[in-house]
Amino acid sequence: MSTLAVQRQTDVCAGIFAAVPGVHGLTKTQRRLFPAILDLLPRGMRRESDVIALCDQDDARRYATLVLRATEHARVPPRPAAVVPLNAARDNPEECIAQQMAAIVRLALVLDEAGCAFRLRAGAGALRLEIERGPSASPLTGRLRTERLRWQRLFGVRMTVAHVALLRDDVSDAVLSEARMCRAILAAQLDAFLVRTFGLWYTRDTEYVHELRVALRRFRAALGVFRKALGEAYGPLKEASSALCRQLGSARDADVFEEFVRACGAVTPGDHRAFVAALLRWVRRTRQHAYGRARAAVAGGACARLGAVFDAAAARLDRAEGEPGIRPAGWRARKTIKRHLNALAPFGRSLRGLSPHELHEIRIRCKNMRYAAAFFGSLVPGGLDELIDALTAVQDALGVVHDCDVYRERIERFGASHAGRGVRCAPAARTELVGRLALRRKASMKEARRAWRHLRRKSLLRATSAALARI
Repeated sequence: MSTLAVQRQTDVCAGIFAAVPGVHGLTKTQRRLFPAILDLLPRGMRRESDVIALCDQDDARRYATLVLRATEHARVPPRPAAVVPLNAARDNPEECIAQQMAAIVRLALVLDEAGCAFRLRAGAGALRLEIERGPSASPLTGRLRTERLRWQRLFGVRMTVAHVALLRDDVSDAVLSEARMCRAILAAQLDAFLVRTFGLWYTRDTEYVHELRVALRRFRAALGVFRKALGEAYGPLKEASSALCRQLGSARDADVFEEFVRACGAVTPGDHRAFVAALLRWVRRTRQHAYGRARAAVAGGACARLGAVFDAAAARLDRAEGEPGIRPAGWRARKTIKRHLNALAPFGRSLRGLSPHELHEIRIRCKNMRYAAAFFGSLVPGGLDELIDALTAVQDALGVVHDCDVYRERIERFGASHAGRGVRCAPAARTELVGRLALRRKASMKEARRAWRHLRRKSLLRATSAALARI
């Protein structure tokens, strides 16, 4: 297949994701496979070795192989028995994920081959596919009927198809009310969270927990941004999401710490491996308990409570749409971004001499500002991208610094609690791990200072102010 065709079909896949970000449970790793899958599709499984070359992670290779098999005859509607029902995720999660990815590829191929303009809209438990009327749209009816059934079984959502005379843009985001934008952002983040909860039980892919946590963090960040619009609903929404956020945070922290200890074990000298092995066993027990608490929180009705509270808040926001006290979204964007910029100003232009607590506070403020900038990015297309990139660089570097501080405390606590328990070379091994963390922290601090100087550049601040003025 030509590079142009692969890129065009990949863009269609990306369009599906952009339109319905919460309807699927796929992780970033799995989403990155679409270009490789579309390129390999005409060759079928004759070039399975290409999957290994294009995908550098074991999970990615496995998913790519499964998706290629599921998509090999994408242009021929499969028999109903070939479709994996949604509840099969309990028995074979990887196969179900592969079928979901294959369904997206199939829909992209059908729409790309027809060459007609289309738009996907996400609604309450349903998708609406709008197709512009024309000669190429008529033959789609039968093929889309098959895809609609497949989507309903794989994703648990209905898909409706509507032929429209001309696709028109929605009302500009710049003139949206604050209430309408608040409702849309909260709904998108809640959907992105709910569709990934099965990953706590039915897959070993730790990326699910990471994306569950990110979705909740974005949800809670949106609560802070739109607190005035939410009114009395703010408190119940924050309370309903807090327990889930805590438990998922513990599970994600355990995942990352286990990954670090495993990496250390691969390069640790032989005399120190017994200590690292004992540390890894302790970390895995901690991780198991953290996952147990996260599963209990999700299965214990916390998700249902959060959904019920959100439904009540959404109804209130709908009623408030025409009220005079609700301001335009653009006004809220300017006020929020300026407030976050002012919150960073007291830390000056250098990170030297700041305590770990102050560095952590900067990281949290950068993260909240990045989320807010992403929420309002559609108001000034491309206008806040440089700011978001600069905030991400600071947040990532300071995140590593914070992790190093936390890991050092955990390793020292573990070493002290296991003193005299027969673990060979425990003091020396502990010193080596702490020294390795110190080197990692030093390198990350250097990167954080560079990123911070870039973020505090006057030219970037002027560009951000100019972008906000255009809203």
